[in-house]
Amino acid sequence: MKFRVALILGVLLRAVLLLWGTYQDQHGPVKYTDIDYFVFNDASTCLLSPASNPHCSTAQGRYAPEWLGDPYSRSTYRYTPLLALLLTPNSFLFPSFGKLLFATCDLIVAVILYRLMQRRGSSPTTSSNTVAFTWLLNPMIANISTRGSSESVIGALVVSTLSLAEQGQWGKAAVVYAVSVHFKIFPVIYGSSLLIATTSRPTFSLSRPIRFGLISLSTFVTLNVAMYLL
Repeated sequence: MKFRVALILGVLLRAVLLLWGTYQDQHGPVKYTDIDYFVFNDASTCLLSPASNPHCSTAQGRYAPEWLGDPYSRSTYRYTPLLALLLTPNSFLFPSFGKLLFATCDLIVAVILYRLMQRRGSSPTTSSNTVAFTWLLNPMIANISTRGSSESVIGALVVSTLSLAEQGQWGKAAVVYAVSVHFKIFPVIYGSSLLIATTSRPTFSLSRPIRFGLISLSTFVTLNVAMYLL
């Protein structure tokens, strides 16, 4: 199977599930949409328009503008404010924008995996078939993103880090890695492997792991401080 064909089929699969999810939410006894998606959406509404909901409060940060709301006004929201920010188009475009975003990240993961396999020596056919049947056409993978789970965003960040690292773009890899840890803490476990990988070059240099560590740490701290102050 050519990768272009697999990608088109993957897009169609996710489009069908998004449409079916809308129908099931309106007519079915059990909602298709993940409960967390409603939490994300409520937090996004509080962030963008706190005055529109009596349960929303304004942002508590020292440098927060008056119009900015607090996404944590929504109980059970335990994620970075960046996620709520990404879903603000739900309010002024259409309610399923976030699902479309997550499904797009899902497809981005597939493209990166395909390119990674080719760079590692797999043939186009092997790369395409492997990614198609393990990811693109896997109904469980497609179901997770189209139900409104944000895990595909983390997946896209993690595989992007791997792709950049494999190309030797360690500065960019450090930034993306820090963003992924900011979004969700578990990618921190890949830090030691990445640091070791920075030294696996023909000419050993201690400056590479130090530079990677400093860039990723400074990016992570900057993001967290910025979110705290806002």
